[in-house]
Amino acid sequence: MVAIVMMLVIGFTPHTAQASSYSDCPDGQWYSNHVQWAKDNGVMSGYSGTNRFGPFDTLTRGQAVTVIYRYFTGMTAETTDNSVDPSFTDVDSGAYDSAAVEWASTNNVVTGYTGTTLFGPNDPVTREQFAAMLHRAARASGNTVGSLRLDFSIVNSFPDTNNASQYAYMPLAWCCAEKIITGIDGKLAPADTIWRASVATMMERFEDEASYHDYDVQILNSHGLFTGCNIILWVKTANPSGDNLDILVDGKGIGQSSVIFNDIKTTDEGNVIPIWHKLASGSGYVTSIIVDDEGSHTIQVAESNFIGAGIGWEYCPSGKKITVNVNDYDTAMYAWMDKIISEQTTSSMTPFEKMDAVCDYLCCHSDHDLFKYPANMDGKQLNLISESGPFFTTLRWNSYVSPYALCKFAEHIGGFDDIHDCYGDYPYSDPKWASTHYLAKLTIGSDVRYFEACPFASTNTITEIDYLDI
Repeated sequence: MVAIVMMLVIGFTPHTAQASSYSDCPDGQWYSNHVQWAKDNGVMSGYSGTNRFGPFDTLTRGQAVTVIYRYFTGMTAETTDNSVDPSFTDVDSGAYDSAAVEWASTNNVVTGYTGTTLFGPNDPVTREQFAAMLHRAARASGNTVGSLRLDFSIVNSFPDTNNASQYAYMPLAWCCAEKIITGIDGKLAPADTIWRASVATMMERFEDEASYHDYDVQILNSHGLFTGCNIILWVKTANPSGDNLDILVDGKGIGQSSVIFNDIKTTDEGNVIPIWHKLASGSGYVTSIIVDDEGSHTIQVAESNFIGAGIGWEYCPSGKKITVNVNDYDTAMYAWMDKIISEQTTSSMTPFEKMDAVCDYLCCHSDHDLFKYPANMDGKQLNLISESGPFFTTLRWNSYVSPYALCKFAEHIGGFDDIHDCYGDYPYSDPKWASTHYLAKLTIGSDVRYFEACPFASTNTITEIDYLDI
């Protein structure tokens, strides 16, 4: 079987008022220019051997998928190879619609009749069926089409909306919101067979209303990717709004984290921290996600719509996927700690002596200062993308992280009766907080000792931010 994949070709000729190519499509009719557009762009053609288009003839399932196939692939009757091995028993290899049907089936634009191997290429298509086909093709194309937005108030304004099948309600709502469908004599007419003129009209309206946005995702982390840590994404796009953007990880929507980055220039305003930081350069957005599972994952931008309570969100995947490998945080952290313990201590040392050696190596009692304080300026700590990552890769930590890390070192060294992080012992307003919050308290029997490895803020005080060129 020939594999036929989805691609989207943009660059159709816009319609202009001109003489009709068909004898049965007189100028000045509501459909005349749309029919001419469909002909000029190879989306639809008239009846072979005649000068007729048949504007009010019904469309068959085979014809419907052929129209959509030609639009989304850019293929024409002349360039299409119909010598495929059809999946359906009632579609003949070499028939005008065989390649289109196979493409539509492969891309989940259509299915055969349930429980059979039949497609029904000559069966008529209703208005709601064609809306559903177009909606599925738009979603499968990998590009957003008018954001696939849903405004239910428009579809619900028709008096016969209740006649629509349940599966078609969402596609019809989208078509109405995008002005692809405007109704017939004030009605939606979802179950009526669709005219060929209506299909030509819908396809050009689809083209006119389509809002294509490409999304190129780039990882900004320079210290590796780890579970539970922010993965910072630069999403390059011309989309002027991030309101309905989302990130799909392995094809599923994932919540994003609100983080202020001080080394990017954005148009952020107000006190609310946005999830999507719009870049002042106009090159797109910066956002961040957290992945909890180690291993290989795909990341892709999607435009999303909230369908309603009990239904959830609809996602339209947009742009290409990227594949990333996320490392397990704990595994990497403990491997780093074990290496330091192995290199800086000996088996003859007591647990306390081993902790002294570790702290001396990290920064507190030596002249090399392995760790530095996170970047700060004018007394305020900065959150820089260039320093984003686990402490054991960035070699940056503060008085909150360092006692936590020392407690983890103590756990791996072993031999302690009690291991305690002092950071939360007193509220910030208590004077004792200032003298204890950066300490790790370790106990063996009645012997209690305190250890610290927090560098001074001056080790990474900067006077100017080195902004990322994005």
